[in-house]
Amino acid sequence: MKILDRERLAQDGFTLIRGLLDKRVEGGTTMAFEVAEALHNIPCGHNDFTERMTVERLYKLGDKYPEHKQLQKLLGWITTDP
Repeated sequence: MKILDRERLAQDGFTLIRGLLDKRVEGGTTMAFEVAEALHNIPCGHNDFTERMTVERLYKLGDKYPEHKQLQKLLGWITTDP
Protein backbone atom coordinates (compact mmCIF):
# COMPACT_ATOMS: atom_id res chain seq x y z
CA MET A 1 0.00 0.00 0.00
CA LYS A 2 1.21 3.46 -0.82
CA ILE A 3 0.17 7.06 -0.14
CA LEU A 4 -0.67 8.68 -3.47
CA ASP A 5 -0.38 12.32 -2.36
CA ARG A 6 1.04 13.01 1.09
CA GLU A 7 0.32 16.72 0.99
CA ARG A 8 -3.37 16.24 0.13
CA LEU A 9 -3.67 13.47 2.74
CA ALA A 10 -2.26 15.85 5.35
CA GLN A 11 -4.49 18.75 4.24
CA ASP A 12 -7.64 16.63 4.28
CA GLY A 13 -6.60 15.07 7.58
CA PHE A 14 -6.06 18.44 9.25
CA THR A 15 -9.37 19.69 7.87
CA LEU A 16 -11.08 16.64 9.33
CA ILE A 17 -9.40 17.15 12.71
CA ARG A 18 -10.49 20.82 12.82
CA GLY A 19 -14.03 19.84 11.87
CA LEU A 20 -14.14 17.21 14.59
CA LEU A 21 -12.84 19.64 17.22
CA ASP A 22 -15.20 22.44 16.10
CA LYS A 23 -18.09 19.95 16.13
CA ARG A 24 -18.85 20.70 12.46
CA VAL A 25 -18.13 17.05 11.73
CA GLU A 26 -19.60 14.21 13.78
CA GLY A 27 -17.11 12.12 15.74
CA GLY A 28 -15.83 14.27 18.58
CA THR A 29 -12.50 14.87 20.21
CA THR A 30 -11.67 11.19 20.64
CA MET A 31 -11.85 10.64 16.91
CA ALA A 32 -9.85 13.85 16.30
CA PHE A 33 -7.09 12.46 18.52
CA GLU A 34 -7.20 9.11 16.70
CA VAL A 35 -6.87 10.81 13.29
CA ALA A 36 -4.00 12.95 14.56
CA GLU A 37 -2.24 9.84 15.90
CA ALA A 38 -2.69 8.06 12.58
CA LEU A 39 -1.31 10.99 10.59
CA HIS A 40 1.54 12.19 12.77
CA ASN A 41 4.10 9.98 11.01
CA ILE A 42 3.30 10.98 7.42
CA PRO A 43 6.70 10.51 5.80
CA CYS A 44 8.71 13.42 4.45
CA GLY A 45 10.75 12.10 1.59
CA HIS A 46 11.11 8.39 1.01
CA ASN A 47 10.54 6.37 4.17
CA ASP A 48 8.81 3.05 3.64
CA PHE A 49 8.55 2.33 7.36
CA THR A 50 6.64 5.48 8.35
CA GLU A 51 4.55 5.32 5.19
CA ARG A 52 3.48 1.77 6.01
CA MET A 53 2.78 2.75 9.63
CA THR A 54 0.61 5.70 8.54
CA VAL A 55 -1.32 3.57 6.06
CA GLU A 56 -1.93 0.80 8.59
CA ARG A 57 -3.17 3.24 11.22
CA LEU A 58 -5.53 4.92 8.75
CA TYR A 59 -6.94 1.59 7.61
CA LYS A 60 -7.57 0.59 11.24
CA LEU A 61 -9.53 3.82 11.70
CA GLY A 62 -11.41 3.13 8.48
CA ASP A 63 -12.42 -0.26 9.86
CA LYS A 64 -13.45 1.31 13.18
CA TYR A 65 -15.52 4.07 11.51
CA PRO A 66 -16.71 2.54 8.21
CA GLU A 67 -19.66 4.94 7.82
CA HIS A 68 -17.64 8.14 8.37
CA LYS A 69 -17.50 9.82 4.95
CA GLN A 70 -14.67 12.26 5.66
CA LEU A 71 -12.48 9.52 7.08
CA GLN A 72 -13.21 7.29 4.11
CA LYS A 73 -12.15 10.22 1.88
CA LEU A 74 -8.73 10.11 3.55
CA LEU A 75 -8.41 6.47 2.56
CA GLY A 76 -8.85 7.57 -1.04
CA TRP A 77 -5.29 8.96 -0.89
CA ILE A 78 -3.97 5.42 -0.39
CA THR A 79 -3.55 2.83 -3.11
CA THR A 80 -3.56 -0.88 -2.45
CA ASP A 81 -1.29 -1.45 -5.45
CA PRO A 82 2.24 -2.52 -4.48
